Amino acid sequence: MILSCQAYPWTQELGSDLKPHFGTILDALQAAGVEAFETMDTSPAGVAALAKQAQGRPISFPTAYTNARLHDDDADRHVDRVLQEADGLRSLGTTQLVCNPEPIRWGGTEEKTDAQLERQVTSLARLGRALQTQGITLAYHVHDAEMRQQGRELLRMLEGVDEAILKFCLDAHWIYRGLGNDAERTYALIERFAPRTVSVHLRQSEENVWSETFGEGDLDHRRILGLLSASGFDGPLTLEQARESGTLSTMTMAERVRASAEYARRLGLAA
Repeated sequence: MILSCQAYPWTQELGSDLKPHFGTILDALQAAGVEAFETMDTSPAGVAALAKQAQGRPISFPTAYTNARLHDDDADRHVDRVLQEADGLRSLGTTQLVCNPEPIRWGGTEEKTDAQLERQVTSLARLGRALQTQGITLAYHVHDAEMRQQGRELLRMLEGVDEAILKFCLDAHWIYRGLGNDAERTYALIERFAPRTVSVHLRQSEENVWSETFGEGDLDHRRILGLLSASGFDGPLTLEQARESGTLSTMTMAERVRASAEYARRLGLAA
């Protein structure tokens, strides 16, 4: 399986605009033996800056990540924006777009109405069909908010949109947190949607606080890999070991990526 690294943890060290730092990031990934990078800057300027720094480097970009506001009345405008940016991503060789539909308010507790969820279903279906014509697979991603009310939003999206046009990017730790830090319920959901999973974000915690590096902790990633492998999963594994309040801070991001990648290889998650 391809071992990749997500952009978000780098923003915690380098700032939200990574364009000036893409060369530094790609150097660090190459030194750590990480084969791919998942960008969050899907703008034309972001894609151009990444493509420039990628020249001559053995780093690929099979996936990219975006948020999109798909539950409001102007959802079509956001779908159009994603499609325009996806067209540019093809120049990086990207074949999978990971999309997390935005909540009503980041960090808020408001719930989307049934009508808003229906609009989001329609928007994801339209986006998935259009991306297919560009040779790109749409992979649905969630944070903890979508797991409230017994996973109401996640289930509505995955049950409401045809599996042929909407796949799943598994972020096990966000699901774990959204399920009240219940590992067994997390494994059950992973098993249920393993056949639909096309990529994975890797994060770990110790006593429910994100750990500094990906390693042993609250979730059993050997078990998770087994559940996925049983369904034939062979997609990208993307390190996304971010920091939060309580996370140790004894390493640089480059050191954390190297240690996380070494653990993933020892676990047999990647070559």
